[in-house]
Amino acid sequence: MIRQSVISLILLLIVGWFLVVWDSPPESFLQKNDDQLVQKRSVDSYMTGISSRRFSERGDELFLLTSSKIELFSGESRLELSAPRFVSVTTKADGEDTGVSFIANSGTLSEDGQQLVLKGAVEAVIAGTKNQSTMTSETLNYNASKMLITTDGNFDLTTPSLSISGKGLTADLSEETFTMKSNVSAVHEAT
Repeated sequence: MIRQSVISLILLLIVGWFLVVWDSPPESFLQKNDDQLVQKRSVDSYMTGISSRRFSERGDELFLLTSSKIELFSGESRLELSAPRFVSVTTKADGEDTGVSFIANSGTLSEDGQQLVLKGAVEAVIAGTKNQSTMTSETLNYNASKMLITTDGNFDLTTPSLSISGKGLTADLSEETFTMKSNVSAVHEAT
């Protein structure tokens, strides 16, 4: 009798489980994915073949930015750039022109135009009063108001007589100083 009760209970559980599975929607068996909770970004507006100039309060040109395509996404305060080209020239008190120019595969520009983030085959040409340097990296940040270039990734920096590579760099363009963080190796060519 006990054996029949145990078998009946097991059969009853199996039939109950089968009915629950049978009546449940298929979505209840799928694992929840956090990626599905993120809303897809929608483009609010875009322009192609743009050229933009930014000026200071005094009327001095801060920079010229060109891009093959620029997109503004709904609810975001930054612009996404395709194949950006950036040029900034500053005239020092002694009349010397210094500046920086960038090219990259893509980038983002903050709404206030002060922070530029570049990605993909970034090349920077830095023209200082002492010499001209060329820097390459996969990612690069430029703060226009502080005139700072930073990267946490690998970089290559070349001047007329020096080649430097490493990981992590901060370049203060107003002071013309470069700070390398790690894995630095350099080759100096005597002239």
